[in-house]
Amino acid sequence: TDRNLQHEEEFPEVRIDFQETFLGHTSPISRCRFSASGDNIASASVDGTVRIWTYDSSSPTSRNATIYCGAEIMSLEWDCKSDRLLLIGTADGGIKAWNVDAKRVVCDLNTTEAFPFVLDLKCSPVEPIFVSAAASKGYLLLTLILMKEEIEVLRPHFLCRHDIDGLGFASLTVWNMRTWKAMTVLPLGKDPPAITSLCFNHNGKILAAAATDGMIHMFGILLNTFIFSLMSAKDMSAGLQITGWPAHDSAISSVLFGPHETSIFSLGTDGKASTLISHEV
Repeated sequence: TDRNLQHEEEFPEVRIDFQETFLGHTSPISRCRFSASGDNIASASVDGTVRIWTYDSSSPTSRNATIYCGAEIMSLEWDCKSDRLLLIGTADGGIKAWNVDAKRVVCDLNTTEAFPFVLDLKCSPVEPIFVSAAASKGYLLLTLILMKEEIEVLRPHFLCRHDIDGLGFASLTVWNMRTWKAMTVLPLGKDPPAITSLCFNHNGKILAAAATDGMIHMFGILLNTFIFSLMSAKDMSAGLQITGWPAHDSAISSVLFGPHETSIFSLGTDGKASTLISHEV
C-alpha cells in the first residue's frame, strides 16, 4: 500500500444551471444528504430538526416533512437501495429510522449509554445492514459539563461533530435492517479513538472507518461474517486487531472510496486531503 499525494490540477469552470432555495429551518443547518435517486434531500439543523425536501418542482412533494428529534443531529444516512428510509443519529444515543412514505418513525434504536454520540451511519449497498459509529464523552467534555454555570454555553459547542477534542472512545455496531437488532460490535482494541466517518465500497465487502487519531481502519465483510481485511488467515482466526493506515497527522473528518475502488480519499480537520492507493482494496 502506498500513500500518494495528488498534485494540483486544473479543472474546467463549473457552471450553475439552476439554483433553488429552500426555507424552513430556523437554526443553522449542520448537514445535508441526497437520497439514492437524488430526488430527495434530508437536512438537519442544530435545534434537533430534520427536514425532507423535493428539489424538483415537477416531482410530488408528498414526502416533504419535518422531523423533531429532541436532540442534536449528528448523522444522516439514506437507504442505498431506495428512497423510503432515512436513518438519523443523535447526540443522546438515538438512531431513528424514518419512513418517508408513511411519514413516521418505524424504528427507534439506542446505542449503549457509554457511547451517546452517533457520529456517523452507513448503509451497505448490498446487504440489509448498516453500521453506526458512536463515541463516548471525552474527558474534556465531562469536565466542562461539571461546570454547571457554563453548561448551556459550552455544551452545544463540544457536541458539534467538527470539534472532536470533546470526543472519547469509539464503538462500531452492525445492525440488521430487517429485524432492527444489533448483530455485532466490531472490535477496535482497547480505548480506540472515536470514529468520525464510515464508507462502504461498491459491493459492500469492505468498510473503511476513519478515526480522530488520523488512522483509517479497514474491515472485510463476507456473507454476514465480519473478518479483518488485509491480514493473513492466521491473523483472522486469531481475532487480532484490524489493520489501518496512518492517513493524517490530525483527526479525519471524512473518508470516501474512489470510483475505481482502488483508492480511498480522506479529509483531515486541518484541511488537508489525502489519497491512499492500494491494489488490494
